[in-house]
Amino acid sequence: MQSKALLLVPYLLAAALQLAAQTSFHGLITDVKGGPLEFVNVTLYTVSDSSLVKGGLTDAAGKYELDPVPAGTYFVRAALLGFTTTTSEPVSASGALMEVTTLALPEQTASLNEVTVVAEKPFIERRLDRLIVNVENSIVSAGASALEVLERSPNVQIDQEGNISLRGRRGVIVMLDDKRLQLTGAELANLLHGMPSSSIELIEIITNPSAKYDAEGSAGIINLRTKKNKNLGTNGSVSLSAGRGKFGKANAGFDVNHRTARWNVFAGYNFSYNKYFNNLELFRKFSENGVVQQIYDQDNFVAFPFHTQTPRLGVDFFPSEKTTIGVLFTGVRNQFKPSADNESYILDPNENITGRFTTTNRSEDDWYNGAVNLNFKHRFGAEKGELSADLDYARYGNATDQLFNTFHYDSEDNPLGVDYLRGDISGTLDLYAAKADFSRPLGASGKIEAGVKSSLVRTDNDLKYFIRENGEELLDMGQSNHFLYDENINAAYLNWSREWGKWNLQAGLRGEQTVADGLQLTTDSAFHRNYFQLFPSAFINYKASEKHLWGISVSRRINRPNYQQLNPFRSFVDPTTVRAGNPFLKPQLTYAFELTHTFNQRLNTTLSYSITSDNITYALLQNDQERYTVVTNVNIERYENVSLSMNAPFSLTKWWTLNADMTIWWHRFSGAISGFDLNQSSPAVYFNGTNTFRLSGGWTLELGGFWHNRHVYSISTIDPMWSVKAGLQKTLWEGRGTLRLNVRDIFYRSWPRGSTDWGNIDEIFESKRETRVGTLAFSYRFGKKTVQQARRRQSGAEEEKRRASTGGG
Repeated sequence: MQSKALLLVPYLLAAALQLAAQTSFHGLITDVKGGPLEFVNVTLYTVSDSSLVKGGLTDAAGKYELDPVPAGTYFVRAALLGFTTTTSEPVSASGALMEVTTLALPEQTASLNEVTVVAEKPFIERRLDRLIVNVENSIVSAGASALEVLERSPNVQIDQEGNISLRGRRGVIVMLDDKRLQLTGAELANLLHGMPSSSIELIEIITNPSAKYDAEGSAGIINLRTKKNKNLGTNGSVSLSAGRGKFGKANAGFDVNHRTARWNVFAGYNFSYNKYFNNLELFRKFSENGVVQQIYDQDNFVAFPFHTQTPRLGVDFFPSEKTTIGVLFTGVRNQFKPSADNESYILDPNENITGRFTTTNRSEDDWYNGAVNLNFKHRFGAEKGELSADLDYARYGNATDQLFNTFHYDSEDNPLGVDYLRGDISGTLDLYAAKADFSRPLGASGKIEAGVKSSLVRTDNDLKYFIRENGEELLDMGQSNHFLYDENINAAYLNWSREWGKWNLQAGLRGEQTVADGLQLTTDSAFHRNYFQLFPSAFINYKASEKHLWGISVSRRINRPNYQQLNPFRSFVDPTTVRAGNPFLKPQLTYAFELTHTFNQRLNTTLSYSITSDNITYALLQNDQERYTVVTNVNIERYENVSLSMNAPFSLTKWWTLNADMTIWWHRFSGAISGFDLNQSSPAVYFNGTNTFRLSGGWTLELGGFWHNRHVYSISTIDPMWSVKAGLQKTLWEGRGTLRLNVRDIFYRSWPRGSTDWGNIDEIFESKRETRVGTLAFSYRFGKKTVQQARRRQSGAEEEKRRASTGGG
């Protein structure tokens, strides 16, 4: 009750503020016949740099009013689902009440995946086929990392291992500008921790993709889109931020763009210093025949000081109005020296201390990736279609030096000895991909899309561990490993769409052949896989009335094990815990169904059901005799998920808007793990709300938070989590400058904790993280402000770049 009361306090205070209006803009929005249009999104922008100033909705009479507005010159933009977005002529604010010329919106005919709900860009925005998180529009996201923003996004959960779930479902594709990332779960988390939110424009969450997308990703797609400059001439932006939680943080970056009639050259660079921690506390019991034999009480603290650089350089050439040829170079380098200290007490069944050990880990890590994309696009004409093609090459690499020292003590705290272990770990991943896509209108028969793709991935992971005997360092063949993996995927798809009257239909079929070979050189063991799968999809939309839009979709998806999950190597965490891959993992296959409804272009509801066979599941395998636990992934027979999601922006007053998002789901895990039957299920609830208060003088206040109930995931039960965030923003120099101050997780309750009581595993855990952070951020835009957007690029390798990136199953 205390936390709920605290949530209401800032809202009541903000509601009591007296807003002094300076100038008020009002006007009328109609259709082409002069009839008033209700619920039109009306937004006000500055003419100088097109920055957003105010937004609102029309009433039943088609009228709107936007205030308070400082002196300046502005234009009004009106948007409504099913109508063409229309912009007014410039209007100068010179009096207390300014009337804008009536805007008439013509009706719009659009294909299924072109219809969107256009709003004033709240933090969370719902469209027909995806959910949009507008990162650059959030005050409290300034100075945060990409992982922190993603973790606060609707329906997204991230566990203590860095594995990402969507509506409680694993198997999520994570992409960066339509290109799949190639990292494991923990490695992906490290990368996103080092990526500043200032480099991200928005996050797209697509829960049921069409056949045009790679079939990989049984839970859907999360796509991080970085900022692209939209203007002609020379222009750009700079950003700076500094923050403090337990440790300090700082970000700095710039982007610059120069565009002419034939050329577009753009570049960007971001540097991030982000030191964060993970404090994992475990109370783990080991039993034989149901009787507790030994208990470990452990406290593990690790700090990660990330130094991350993300350069980007691209060129587009326009030989004609219909043709574009481009090349794009991107890179990431993440250097850090994690420092971990583990304190473990060994207890008897009565919880008396019988001994203890401490483990220190001092490591040096250097992770990098570089990619080049060559792209081509040609439009044959409005009725003749479009052809695009991509060639991609990317290389991922890592070099890690680890040093573990474990000190053992008896019950009287007398030293017993020291175990020495040094790790020399290196790895590379090379990705080659080519794809081509063609689309053509068929007149009254609809539209057809087709494409082909081929990708080849080659990985080489070499892990050497050394022990010390008689003062001499020796290679430990029992812990060392050299693993090679090659994978070739060839795919083709065909999509057809058509609309008539109030109906809109899309159907597609994708076929993918996978050939994979793994070789463990250390043990001379190998595996080979060759399989072909078909992935159908279908989407139907029905516009019942101006206020009701219905949709239904179905698709079949696959989630292949990522490259690290297949590596049979066991890596050392501490004397009681190891991580291991599973070369026998099979792909999981999912059928997903969705029913959607949109009311008044505002309230969006989605009812979904999915069933997955051979579900890849995070598991703990406990050896009670040897007293250690293996963290790994296994296939279980079945996973089911039923969910209900609702999202809506509310304009409570002219100066107060609320964006609310809620998801309720029920899921069941069925199968067997390590000889124990698994049949666990539970409901779950997730609520996320963001309030925006537009104050006078260019000030904006943002307040919000989330709540997640106690729920079951796989073999564990996760306790409730909640968070409160607050931020204040001031726009400067006619919108060119922005100053933001924010605090995230004010009451420090958004870190995971829970328990596992299943099979022979009985443990309680808490994983405290760097979630409470205060940040001051500044950004400035410079250059010309004439509008012409540099096109977005989708490379041919988006699916492969995720496989080394999602870590979980």
